[in-house]
Amino acid sequence: MQHNRIERFLARYILQASVYTLWRERNGRRHGEDPNPAARLIRWIDKQMRNALSSIKEMGDRRYDTGLQLWFATAN
Repeated sequence: MQHNRIERFLARYILQASVYTLWRERNGRRHGEDPNPAARLIRWIDKQMRNALSSIKEMGDRRYDTGLQLWFATAN
């Protein structure tokens, strides 16, 4: 049950991070910035995920302790 909760959280957060990153990219292009390569966008999303999971851990929420480990395991 715990593992499913973490997977659902990761799925929801990856969707949120992806939408936000694409929105930023779109706005940048509309305002004359050069397009970012897809690899950079993927790195930004990965960084957002790692930062969010680290922040949750630092705040002391023990329910998502394995979230960062699960994220690293699925990144390969």
